[in-house]
Amino acid sequence: MAPSITERTISACNGLQISSIAKEWADQAWNSDFFESQGLPEVLENNIFDCRYFVEELKALLTISRLWTSTGVGQGSLNEGLWKVLSDNNFSHQVLISVLHSFIESCDKTSKADLNLRAVS
Repeated sequence: MAPSITERTISACNGLQISSIAKEWADQAWNSDFFESQGLPEVLENNIFDCRYFVEELKALLTISRLWTSTGVGQGSLNEGLWKVLSDNNFSHQVLISVLHSFIESCDKTSKADLNLRAVS
């Protein structure tokens, strides 16, 4: 039997090590309204090469996000939603959003640096 959307959500959050990331790190991003660069949290930074930039984990999270936002998908008899699953499994939504922001920000910086290098060549 295929894993449920809840199980897949938990697996994706575990893959991104969400529960290992300090809430204080996420608070810094939220307190600055995401204007100040936080970089990746240390636990992710230390494992980024070994985990191949977390590409598979991010893909899994994207797929799960699409399932949660599809009409009627992931809605059980208890009407569980993504935020409830995160909360029930001690995954901070603030940490998750901050991590996603950091990945996007790091990709943006890399892309801009690459474009600048190409322009100079």
